[in-house]
Amino acid sequence: MTRHVRPWTLAALAAFALVSCPAVRAAIILGTPSGVAAGGSFRIIAVTAQTTDAGGWNSYTQWDNFVNTTANTYGGVTYQSQAVTGWLPMVSVGATNARDHIGGYQTNVPFYLVDGTLVAPSATTTSGGLWSATYVAGTGFATKINLTLDGSVKNGNNVWSNTQGDGTSLGGNWDYYSNTAAGNTTTRAGSFPRGWIYNGNNTVGTANNYVYMVSPVLTASAAVPEIDPAMGSSALSLVAGVLAMIEQRRRRAILVA
Repeated sequence: MTRHVRPWTLAALAAFALVSCPAVRAAIILGTPSGVAAGGSFRIIAVTAQTTDAGGWNSYTQWDNFVNTTANTYGGVTYQSQAVTGWLPMVSVGATNARDHIGGYQTNVPFYLVDGTLVAPSATTTSGGLWSATYVAGTGFATKINLTLDGSVKNGNNVWSNTQGDGTSLGGNWDYYSNTAAGNTTTRAGSFPRGWIYNGNNTVGTANNYVYMVSPVLTASAAVPEIDPAMGSSALSLVAGVLAMIEQRRRRAILVA
């Protein structure tokens, strides 16, 4: 008896591959930093892959849209198979402090780069905290905040902030102002430890700078194996091989019949 493989069977296998491989659905898959235990919380801080002149951006609407558009540029971001949305820009707008806009001020939720490197163990002004000027060995305080979500390095680049080193607003506006504070992705510790957030002044509407973006608080569940893009590609190759084998058997069955 000849058995034929129905077209819907092949389609079902392909659909299963797409649903079961997170790497197919999103280009960026965040892993749990080694310093975070199951049940622990953390946040990711990165630099946008694109720049903006920020001209007239006197509402957080433009800033929020900008950093979330950056995340979507990669096809989305996931953590433990869940979409990570609601990224926040680390800038001050008007009298609103950057530390208040991103939330979590004075909490001990740590910040990490996408490669798992510790940036700061807390969002505090105490020694070693994100908003501190005091270097403490082993806290991650010297870490440069210079990675995009896909791990690309941005060294020595200016980043819009309008923010002082302790996370408070400098009060400037974004109406093509020539004296708006910007940080730099290279300065994090040393003689100017707060240079990552305030390293100099740039002209809004003319200078094209990057923006720091911060994830919402992420909570690590029990160990769940993360699938990186390479593994996702391997899974697709495996499915393609299975489909090719099925097609060969179908053709042989037709010849025998």
